[in-house]
Amino acid sequence: MSTAAIGERSCVRGVRLAFVVLHGKTDDAGVAAPVSDREPSEDKCRLCGNDGPLRDGHIVPAFIARWLKNTSATGYLRGVETPNRRLQDFATERILCAGCEQRFSIAERTSAERLFAPLNKGRSKFEYESWLRYFAVSLAWRTTVTMATNPKVEYPQHTEAFTRAEQTWREFLLDKSESAGPYGCTSPG
Repeated sequence: MSTAAIGERSCVRGVRLAFVVLHGKTDDAGVAAPVSDREPSEDKCRLCGNDGPLRDGHIVPAFIARWLKNTSATGYLRGVETPNRRLQDFATERILCAGCEQRFSIAERTSAERLFAPLNKGRSKFEYESWLRYFAVSLAWRTTVTMATNPKVEYPQHTEAFTRAEQTWREFLLDKSESAGPYGCTSPG
């Protein structure tokens, strides 16, 4: 176990950046629309590859959206492309089966209880174990596979690295590997 000092400003900045990346567009009701131009299969989980119904899931966890709404000056979320239009929620996409959605849900709940809530009560040091790395990798993976712009097309020189990162993270998230690779997520300790 180790201690990580996390500044509130950097955490908030990261959450807002993720919001900006993921929520440029809304539907007619003001709900953030999925931004992926790569339609996932209706019956194949993007994480485990199993066939079956996919569940609507938040790309950025719902507890972060609730916090942003509750702490905003207006009590609403706003998009980048349409800042005068209220958003009801963060984007959801159908990329995970029920089992994989549950995997991520456990990591989200732990992160909300052991990191996010204490941070918002003024704590700046946290005890953590592998749950924090799992949560960070799951967020990076979800963001990567649902990006509005396909980085393999826009940045072809990075296609190999992008593909390796996505595969490495997938294996880590499925407990097939203990390593999340050299992509900025090192183990505690």
